[in-house]
This record gives sequence, structure tokens and C-alpha cells, in this order.
Amino acid sequence: MHVNNRHTMSLSKKRSYAYRIISEYGEAIRWVVSDLGHDWATRVCRRTADHDLGPPSLCLRCWERILGPHGWLPKALSSPSYRKLRPKCEYQQSLQELEDADKDGCRWCGFVLHEYRNTQQSELHTNTSRPVKIKVEIWMRVNMGGRLQSLRLTFGEGKEAEERLGHFFYAGHDDPTANFLFARSEIHDVNSPRAQLLSKEAIENCIHNHPGCPRLAENKPQLPTRVVDCQDPAFPTLIETNGRREQYVALSYVWGEEQPHSTTTANLANYLNGIDAQSLPKSIRDAISTVHAFGLRYLWADTLCIVQDSAEDKIRELGQMARIYASAYITVVAGSARKVSDGFLDPRSPPSRGDPSFKISCPTRAKELGTFSLGRDINYYRQELQEFSTDTDPVHGRGWCLQEMFLSQRTLVYTSRTLQYHCQTEVINIGGSVYQSDRFSATPKYWSLSYLAERDWATPLTPGPMLVGSPWERYASGVLEGWAKVLREYTRRSITVSTDKFHAIGAIAERFHQFRKSRYLAGLWEDTLLLDLLWTTVTDAGLTRPKEYRAPSWSWAALDNEVKVYAMLHFRDVQFCGAARCEVELKTPALPFGEVVSGEVILQASMLPVVCGNVISDYGALKLELYTTWSQSTATTSTTYTPIGDAILDNWEDERLTDMWAVPIFFSPKRDLVEGLLLAPVDPSSSTSKKYRRVGRWSVPQHFPEDPDRGYAYPACIHEAPLVEIVII
Repeated sequence: MHVNNRHTMSLSKKRSYAYRIISEYGEAIRWVVSDLGHDWATRVCRRTADHDLGPPSLCLRCWERILGPHGWLPKALSSPSYRKLRPKCEYQQSLQELEDADKDGCRWCGFVLHEYRNTQQSELHTNTSRPVKIKVEIWMRVNMGGRLQSLRLTFGEGKEAEERLGHFFYAGHDDPTANFLFARSEIHDVNSPRAQLLSKEAIENCIHNHPGCPRLAENKPQLPTRVVDCQDPAFPTLIETNGRREQYVALSYVWGEEQPHSTTTANLANYLNGIDAQSLPKSIRDAISTVHAFGLRYLWADTLCIVQDSAEDKIRELGQMARIYASAYITVVAGSARKVSDGFLDPRSPPSRGDPSFKISCPTRAKELGTFSLGRDINYYRQELQEFSTDTDPVHGRGWCLQEMFLSQRTLVYTSRTLQYHCQTEVINIGGSVYQSDRFSATPKYWSLSYLAERDWATPLTPGPMLVGSPWERYASGVLEGWAKVLREYTRRSITVSTDKFHAIGAIAERFHQFRKSRYLAGLWEDTLLLDLLWTTVTDAGLTRPKEYRAPSWSWAALDNEVKVYAMLHFRDVQFCGAARCEVELKTPALPFGEVVSGEVILQASMLPVVCGNVISDYGALKLELYTTWSQSTATTSTTYTPIGDAILDNWEDERLTDMWAVPIFFSPKRDLVEGLLLAPVDPSSSTSKKYRRVGRWSVPQHFPEDPDRGYAYPACIHEAPLVEIVII
């Protein structure tokens, strides 16, 4: 019995092997016949069954060779073992043949021709009848925590070969090709039952399976002071919770206009009895409808849940902002709405320039055609894909919305393209379409509060002149870099009310304070005060400072420009300054991360008189050559201009200042690299007890001594100037 089983297995293996050999030889013959020419390929193809003739959108050659039931692509996409045997498809076709097939309606030939014309080879290839070698490959890459099938086209061979990348395969949710393609088309009907079901599945998967995301607490969270009861979407009710515990949804959206139906002291009593939903703007109605559709009951929306004309109520609720968003079951983000009356649940329109799509035989379903599309990867098509990206959605231009999304554990973002899910672990498009962003990382890492919370930042650190060593490096790569990323993103955004500059990021600062355990000083931190003073403008400095006082000049909040701060200096630095201290007066002591009325930094440092020279760059920040007129010798009567480095001004208004001073802060002995502040007197006419304001930052670049074109030599005078006490306001 045992011998017979072995004999049976042996026969089965032999038959399987023979079948595979015959299949491979048969396929090789088909490929050879296909390469003999269009006429031969056509005659061979016409002998096959009717469904093998292919769809009218493909020529017979492309159908037989690439997309049909015996073509390379269906097998390469659906069978990993087949990819090992034939990892690529190579053939030759002349430009004339491609052009003729394109005119006859072959979408694949048209696509290949378009890609070829974008190579440098096409500019040199004048003989349209000469064959071009074409290689088609599939390669896998990681996206959204999973695999993604991408397309690579290569034209020519050897050193002259040119690759065209930047396309990925995706399929419709109900298309047969969804059985072997990983990515899906975007969901444009964001309010459909399918979208709601997939959203619920994403939330549940996050709660139960994401180790980096918080689980739901056994005790339900305490509700905010007021919430909207959405049990009856047509007649919602504002309720005062009195410490009740229940799950709720928070709303993040752009006001964009006045809201006459906001809660005030005059209508509060009426709203507690019920609100006519038709009197509310569309985004609020959509939020109420969404809460009800997801089987929840309570909604927190600032326009209704904060008494807008009560300063006392605003102060109390601003102090609770971090808890309100962090404790919400989900935050709904009206990403596509430019103003509150726009709403966010209407079906999305696909981009005007659609992705190329192709018919393909589906090996998993015999004699059935499917359709796949080739999406364009934003990493390769940045300039062409503005309408394909959601990075410029209105919600990403509003300062308040940053902290609302950052503080939330889980968010559903109704973008202008599709529906997205953000959590502490990942950012994905609902339904499996490819998430693409040039602005936000698909894996938040340093943006994630959970990432910071799970690390031990309790190691005693002593901020000082040497910000080096293992504890500081770990601290810098976590907490400091996290704050730097948040701040840069925040300063890219606009604030409608100028005095909200601190309030709109105050809740984030409060959460970072839990890790830093350091005083927050008008946007800077006491433990890295000197480092934080070296923030730099990133964008054009043409914007003026607010006319009304908003922050000390040494704070990034004094400007409306995008700024970046150091997470850690890139060298083992030496501190120029002696003692440094800072004092800030808050407008409301109950809001330690809120608005300030005054502040000053006092440094023990040297000062060098300087003037600005030529503009070095006319893009980005305003960068100019910097010269000092300081001389150690008192016998010199003539003014000598010594190159001292590069200046980055905070504002165009200060370009022509004649009374300007450079204050060195840090120095790298190994690289002769200096970083410091540029100051100007607040009152130039005063000769005693001068106070200064910040006007920019300056540096001696790393390769400054080796720049013969600009005639620079390292300015030794930086080390010779005496220390003085400097007050900056």
C-alpha cells in the first residue's frame, strides 16, 4: 500500500511537470509568432476564441502579447511564481507602428507612445520606422503598510536605456481585477453606505489591532461642558452635560464666514430646548447627519458648544481644548469646505484629467474582462498632480485645524478627493486607494502623541552649552523634533484673528509640556531657550508684522511667516553667551499657553555693528551678505567693512537699517561655524539703557573661509568683542 501511494504521487508529479513544460513551450511559440510581425500575429489571434480577439480599445498585438488571456501582464499580476519565470516583458515596435495603433484606438500603444515621447531618446530618434526596444516590468513597493504594484517602462537598451516610472495599478471595488490588484479606486461618494461601512471597519481595526493607537477606556470619557444631541438630525438639541460620561464626536472645520446662528447668551436657553437644523450652516448639518449615521449620539462643535459672546466661557473652554479633542471617539474633519456653509458630504468629482485605463483578461475568472487603471505617483509627478493632491485643501490652511487634528486620536477627513482615516499609526484613504501627500507623512511618527508618550523622557537632562550625548540626542530626535515639525506646519497656516496666534497652538503646547517639563515662554521653551531663539523664516519675507502687538520680537509668533526651529544643532557647539534669562507676562494667567502682553530676553553676549550687503538669493527667505564695521583698534579713523557671514532677515522692512547688531550665540570650533541673532535698537535716539528687537538671524556658513569668489576670510573679530548685557523685547 505504501509503495503504491509513492508510485501514484510520482505519476502525478510527472504529469504536472510535463503539463508545465508543454505550456511553457506553447507560450514561447506564441511569443515568437507574435514577434514575426503584425500580419502573422493577427492571423494567429484570429484562430482563437471570440473573447481572445480582445476589446476594441486594444490592437491585436497588445491583446495577444500583453493584456489578453495568453498575455504577460495578467499572469505577472496574479501569479508570483510566474513573475519568477518571466519577470519582464520585452518586445520591439517602431514609432510608426505605435502611432498607427494609437490612431486606430489602441489605448496601450497610445500610453506607451506618450511615455516614450517624454524621454530624451525621442528627441534623437528621427527614424520612425526603426524598432524601439520596449521593456515592461512590475515591481512591488510598500504603501499604506501594504504592497503596491507599480509599472516600469524601459526604452532602448544598454547605456542608452531610459526608464519611465511613476505609475501604479489600481482597480474598482467591484471589478474582477480587484482579485489580484492591491490598490483600489477612490471613493467619491463619501456619504454612501459603502463609505460609512468601510470607515467603521477602519476605526474598529485601529482600536483593536493598532499597537501604537490607544484602546477605548473601560470608562467612557467625560463629555465636554456642552454637546449637541443628534438623536433626531432634523431637530438637534444642545445639552449641558454636568460631567456625564459617553462617547462623542468632535468636529474640525473652517469657519470662513460669520455664523449668525452660533450659541450666544441670548439664544442659549432656546438651543437647550432644541434647534431647527435648517437654520444651521451646511457643514454643521452634515456633521450632525454623520454622527447619526455612525450610530453615535453626541457632537461637539465650537460654534454651538461655546458661548461665543462670553469671555468667561471662552477662557474655560480654551483650557479644555486638549482634552476635548483627545477624548473624542472620532474627530470629523470637513477638509474640503472653504466655509461653513459649503458642507462636506456631497459626492466628489474625479479630476478633469483622468488616469489611463485598460481592459485586461482576468485569469481568476475564466473568459471575463476586467479594467485596471494606472495612477500617477505624486513622487514623480509633483508639478502635474496639483489637482490629484489634497495637501492644499482648505483645512490645511487654517491654524486652528492643525491642533484639532493633531490632538485627536482618530480622525475621518472628508477631503476634496475622497475620504481619509488618520490615526496615531497611519494615514490612509478609506477603501484602499493610494494615499499620496507631498506635505504629510503617511506614518506620523513624530507627529504622534502616542509615539512620544510611549518613550521614557524622564532621564534627567541639563540643558547647557553642550547639547550632545545620548540622552540629548534621543530627546532631540523625539520631543524636540516633534515640536519643530508641528511648529513649521503651524506657521504655514493662517489665523483669521491675529491675537489667536498663541491660542490656536496652545493645546498642542500644553501636551508637549507634559513631556518637556519646561516653562513655555511665548512660543519658546526655557530648557532650549538659546536654541529656540535661532528660529528662521522660510518663506518670502515680504509680509509685514501685525500692526497690533502680538508677541515679543524674539518670538516666532511676532511674524506671519513660515518658520523653522532647530531640533538640535548639527555640531558639537560652544555657547558664546553667558547668562540667559526670559520673563513673559500673560494676558490671562489661567491660560499659560495663551496670549501674552509683554516679554523680554536678557543675554550676556557680545555685539558687533553690522550692515547688509548684496542679496544672495531672491527666493525663499531674504538672505543677504553681512559686513561688520567693528575694529579692535581705536586708532583707525576710516570705516572698514569686514565680511562676517550671511543674514536672513525676518522682514523686508528692515533691509535698509543702518543701526544693526550681530550677536553670536553658538560656535563650532571644528567647522568655524557660527549662529547668532540680528538686533536693532527699539529707540535709536536713546543713548542710555537701550533695548533691542530681533530683526533676523545670521551665520558664518560652514564653507565660509573657503569661498574665494566672495572674498571671505573667517571673521576672527567675533571672538574679540567683549560681553555686555543685552535686553531684547
